Amino acid sequence: MKEILSVALLCLLVSCAAVPERLPQLMETSGKGAEDQLFRRCEQLFVHGDFQMVHSITFSLANGHGATVIGVTVREGDTLTCALMGVEGFLLFEAVFDGELQVKRALPPFDKLSFARGLMLDVQTLFLLPQGTGSVAGKIIDESRVCRYLAEDERITDVIATIDGTAHINIYNGAQNKIQDIVFTSFIENEMGSIPEIMELTTMGSNGYTLTMTLISAEKI
Repeated sequence: MKEILSVALLCLLVSCAAVPERLPQLMETSGKGAEDQLFRRCEQLFVHGDFQMVHSITFSLANGHGATVIGVTVREGDTLTCALMGVEGFLLFEAVFDGELQVKRALPPFDKLSFARGLMLDVQTLFLLPQGTGSVAGKIIDESRVCRYLAEDERITDVIATIDGTAHINIYNGAQNKIQDIVFTSFIENEMGSIPEIMELTTMGSNGYTLTMTLISAEKI
């Protein structure tokens, strides 16, 4: 009886374990003309040229902790700068990426190098068009049209521009398991084009977190 209960408990624990979402198979690829049109649509979701954006950012950690800060993101040429400030304007964190990461200022709890690396990668994912050695566009099993970008580090980025006013970006690792989910909503029009007012990025796993970014201002520089 004890053995049966042990097996039942093990099965229950396994069934309750989080199963990574897998990369969906492309059921249909687009022809050259349709593929080019779809890529243009996906590219419109990302910022082109130099810019400065200010967001209210809420960090929500898997352990229940969190914080709200003001984030300033600036792109000038190949240089990307990210700064975090308290709501009272005190500078908590600043880093620059121009091919190499340079941390200019980092106060607790933002003083770990892993945080700086992760945040800068998140900023690149949110604002910059995915780069890679190959890409393809087509339809997946739920009928969504996707632009799939294949990076040199084996990361795969699926960009899905829907017709309901939202957009999704799904990131998969080399094992084709989803590691990040991003949703853009409530787009506004300005001199930079169509800009999402709200961006929510969720990273999966036991150390996962969610960034909810609400736009305060956006301008070309």
